[in-house]
Amino acid sequence: MELAQEQQFKGLDSERLKPCNRVGIISFCRKALFMQTEKINWNAHVWYMERFQIQPERLDAASPVSSISFTEVTHKKNRELLKKYIRYGLGITNLSVSVIRGEHSAIRNFLNDICQDENEDVCSVTPAQMDDYFKKQRQRSVQAETYNKNVMCIQHFFNFLKVRQYIERIPFDAECCLKKIIPRHLDRSVAQEAADEILEKLCCFPETIRIMYLHLWGVGLRISEVCTLKGNAYYIQGNLQSEAIACVIKELTAVRRLSRYLEERQPDIQSCKDISRKVVEEYLTYLKTEATETKHFHADLNRLRCLLESIGQMCDYPNLIGLFLTRDIPQTPKAAFKTYSDEELKRLNREIVKLDEQTARLMIIHQMLGTRISDTLTLAPDCLSEKNGEIIIRIRQMKTKPYEKPISAELAALIQMAIDYTKEKYGDTPYIFVDDKDTAHAMPYTKVQYRVTAMIYDKDLRDDNGELFGFSTHIYRHYYGVKLTEMHLDDWTIAKLLGHSSVRNVKYYRKMSNQLLADETRKARQKLSAIILNNLDGWEDEYEQIRKDGRL
Repeated sequence: MELAQEQQFKGLDSERLKPCNRVGIISFCRKALFMQTEKINWNAHVWYMERFQIQPERLDAASPVSSISFTEVTHKKNRELLKKYIRYGLGITNLSVSVIRGEHSAIRNFLNDICQDENEDVCSVTPAQMDDYFKKQRQRSVQAETYNKNVMCIQHFFNFLKVRQYIERIPFDAECCLKKIIPRHLDRSVAQEAADEILEKLCCFPETIRIMYLHLWGVGLRISEVCTLKGNAYYIQGNLQSEAIACVIKELTAVRRLSRYLEERQPDIQSCKDISRKVVEEYLTYLKTEATETKHFHADLNRLRCLLESIGQMCDYPNLIGLFLTRDIPQTPKAAFKTYSDEELKRLNREIVKLDEQTARLMIIHQMLGTRISDTLTLAPDCLSEKNGEIIIRIRQMKTKPYEKPISAELAALIQMAIDYTKEKYGDTPYIFVDDKDTAHAMPYTKVQYRVTAMIYDKDLRDDNGELFGFSTHIYRHYYGVKLTEMHLDDWTIAKLLGHSSVRNVKYYRKMSNQLLADETRKARQKLSAIILNNLDGWEDEYEQIRKDGRL
């Protein structure tokens, strides 16, 4: 539909359709036709960005571009040339979509301002016409920066036309058309008095606004950057470690506990500069002899030590370095590294597949991915992609950084079924597995645990030792890791498939694999030993002694 036809439709005299409704009908039909075609319709007059598979780094989530329209360019030949240029920008360059939209606007205005009949196009524009155009533009009250940006957009457009051999030469010299810019510093900072007053009254604002303002004021981010922050954007870098937001929260818990103690017991301590070894020893004694919240301070103290040392290094507080001794923080016994046997997993899965379909999908996907349960529950609907013929899944780890890994077609199909189920039942959601009471949040782990545990008790499911199954989603991850070691993969590959940042923990999976091998081959090894011992009959005396000892 051409612009004139669109305006005619909007101006129809009808009691049944209001002008605003007519606009909505046109937009709906355009979008539906553009989105549902098998191949991208590059000839359409409006392009909708949802149709394109554009890299996330080229998108501005705070100010998204929903569509690019060519209807305003009524000259058909010029419109087709503009489409080809924007297609080049979207499909070949790495320019952000917002930059491409800016170029589109500048070139569209240029094409509309150039007076040409229908038999000519921009390829036939003369240097005299360009001089006249830029003369008129310079007379407008446009800032030099904006004017120069438009000149360069037009220059890039003509460069494209020349490379495509639509024109032999560019009809103007961009360098001669640019305005001179006098650099000047705009002191637009907020007065200290105003900043102090805002901070004083910040408590009166909603929590979200308070946090956003503190990012602007204390970190110096742009508003678009604040609006697009994600949970994994926060980490502390120190002692060669990067920590996710979940770990930062635990560190804050440890700091708050120390702060409460200092406020109640040692009010003279006003700054980190005042913290000494004596203060630390008194605090440790308090935790062991008087504190009633919990007796498991091992993790808290380790985080507190690292945090205080990082502060000491960054702020040049030497008193915070070496405050803790190794014996201050007793080692806690490591939890047993448990995993399921093949038969145990079969028994569990035989009943898991009988649960409600989405929970069953969740548990099977969780096993096949080998992820933490928090990472499985927070899988996004757009987690699947294809690269070099391989299906790739993007996993947003809650504890560390996101990572990607290839998966099988079977697993991808199962995940797609889960995506389709949620979309059909709940519409667009941020997660695949959602809380049915609040679809903006992921399905709670407690709900999964309740359903599977209830199944275990209802079906009286027992492990290889005859005991009721103790349900833990992390055991599936252990099983996944052990199987990787049994495939004789190298440590680096195993770490990448598990989402580990290092190979440090792979040894636990290899150890468990060796233990399983020992258990599963015990009878065969005993039989083989018996055969060997029997074959020692009639040998020399020293071998006879070995035979006797072996049978003890």
